[in-house]
Amino acid sequence: MTGSTVVASASPAAALDLPCPGALQKQLSVFHHGGTALTHWYENLDFDAQGTMWVSNNTGDQVERYDSAGTRLETRYADNPGAVRLHGGQLYVNHGNGFAEQILQENGRAAVDRLDPQNAAAPRVRFVSDLKMANGGAFDAEGNYYVTNAGSTETGPHDGVVKIRPDGSLDTAWSQAADQWGLNGAVVAGDTLYATSTSDPTSPITAIPLADPAQARVIARLSMVATQGLDDLTYGPDGYLYAVGFLSDKLLRVNPADGSHCVVANAFLDNPTSVRFSKFPGEDQSRVLYVTQASGSILRIKLAS
Repeated sequence: MTGSTVVASASPAAALDLPCPGALQKQLSVFHHGGTALTHWYENLDFDAQGTMWVSNNTGDQVERYDSAGTRLETRYADNPGAVRLHGGQLYVNHGNGFAEQILQENGRAAVDRLDPQNAAAPRVRFVSDLKMANGGAFDAEGNYYVTNAGSTETGPHDGVVKIRPDGSLDTAWSQAADQWGLNGAVVAGDTLYATSTSDPTSPITAIPLADPAQARVIARLSMVATQGLDDLTYGPDGYLYAVGFLSDKLLRVNPADGSHCVVANAFLDNPTSVRFSKFPGEDQSRVLYVTQASGSILRIKLAS
């Protein structure tokens, strides 16, 4: 269930959910508990250069900033925010990531705003407007921003992932060449954009070459029977992809070289939405991950050494 030009890998790794080596030795704790999905659907997170965490609260219509102790430092308004990404010292907030965009397919409500993370009084700047949906997001080294539209349909325009140039203009030729629909999580590693699909029951991860998006291919299918319902993903310092299963309540590690995967954690996960490695000062940033959850909490997971 991908666009017509996607070239599926010859044999995506078998979708057997086996535990990762050392999975039982990990440490898991609640970093922050906000409430329920009605008021604290935590959708995404990222870290700024000062070592604080920014979290999008989708149902609360705001982005929130936390210190390493889990104390909320500030909030700022955002309409149904999706991904939050720090780039060039600025905070980019996808918004318009709600029922109207995904289910009703209302066009033009979604956008991306740019905020100064160190100055709450500074006015927000509209980076790009008139998107169909603004869910996941990832920057490349040149400052291009890739926004996914999990609500796009196979029969509609090929806007499953939109490339936005640094000046805020749309590279529609790139998006049409990528020919994707229904994408959710996004991360750039080197010269490749990796993206998940929540709607495809086989739970694929697609690799899209930045220089030649028409050569996109599925590198892994993580479901054999019950779908994972993949949401966001990140690229770890160990060279693996880490993805969360919104429906399966799992944190999965994926080898982008061969598509093999294993389960890092599933106990205590409850509709996880995003995952990022820590950038808190003094913390082991190669082993500690944070996971946002639609059920109203943020988890801290420390991998076994």
